[in-house]
Amino acid sequence: TANVLNAFLTGVAPTITTFLPASGPVGTSVTISGTNFMGTTAVTFNGSAATFTVTSDAAIQTTVPAGASTGPLSVTTPAGTATSASSFAVAPTITSFSPSSGRVGTGVTISGANFVGTTAVTFNGSAATFTVTSDAAIQTTVPAGASTGPLSVTTPAGTATSASSFAVAPTITSFSPSSGRVGTGVTISGANFMGTTAVTFNGSAATFTVTSDTAIQTTVPAGASTGPLSVTTPAGTALSASNFTLTIPLTVTKTGLFAGAGDTVTSSPAGIACGSTCSADFNSGSVVTLTARPGFLSIFTGWEGCDATNGTTCTVTMNAQKTVTANFLP
Repeated sequence: TANVLNAFLTGVAPTITTFLPASGPVGTSVTISGTNFMGTTAVTFNGSAATFTVTSDAAIQTTVPAGASTGPLSVTTPAGTATSASSFAVAPTITSFSPSSGRVGTGVTISGANFVGTTAVTFNGSAATFTVTSDAAIQTTVPAGASTGPLSVTTPAGTATSASSFAVAPTITSFSPSSGRVGTGVTISGANFMGTTAVTFNGSAATFTVTSDTAIQTTVPAGASTGPLSVTTPAGTALSASNFTLTIPLTVTKTGLFAGAGDTVTSSPAGIACGSTCSADFNSGSVVTLTARPGFLSIFTGWEGCDATNGTTCTVTMNAQKTVTANFLP
């Protein structure tokens, strides 16, 4: 006690020998060890003033203050200031990021502190490429495979995780089947489907069920037309790279005493062979040519329901469900 009092009275400057831990985020408790700490008036982390308690002439308890950055610690008494030989590494903090949502490939700016020395940036665990433009800013890009969730920045001093989530827009990788009539069930595969608010077939709204973050069950709606599918969430809209092809049913009926036997109607493109197959689906907008062939002891007398006729041929444009009648007589 006499030596401590003597040092204080004679003005012996403090010294810092060690501090533990050597790194941590704001709020971390740190023990500074050294000599001549009695009468300490200030403790700083790279110039940022910190609260402290002198527990003995050889020890100080302090806390990493808000705004601290990586650098040396200092202890000041009336006799002088001691500065640590090594730096305390302050872990990074994320204060914000912009934009708050986007699709894979979107550029994102992360703002915060203590970013110099960053070794990794992730989007909900998916590693992203990045550039540290300053101690307070990182430029990064939403990586393939990213999903909605927090961002993180890692340096040798620790990892910062954002308080809010980055919302990754959906993507459509495929759908099955690739064609069908109104009412057909369709499975859409992709990513980031949770929270989906709308599904469309070339702009026509469809009912849907999100069965997982990667799958949606939907149904071809009335009014649908050939074109891309879309999935919309609060984070954005995904459009399929390929088109869903709407198909429309065409039905052929035959009249005549022997219509059920030798009289036939066939189509180009193929599909109807009536005979046995008198109804088939054709792509929306396609032109179907029907050809009538009377059987033995039968003659063909004409068409009903065609867009155009030429003898035994009939053409139909598939812009709606249609029924065509081929008339035969003995």
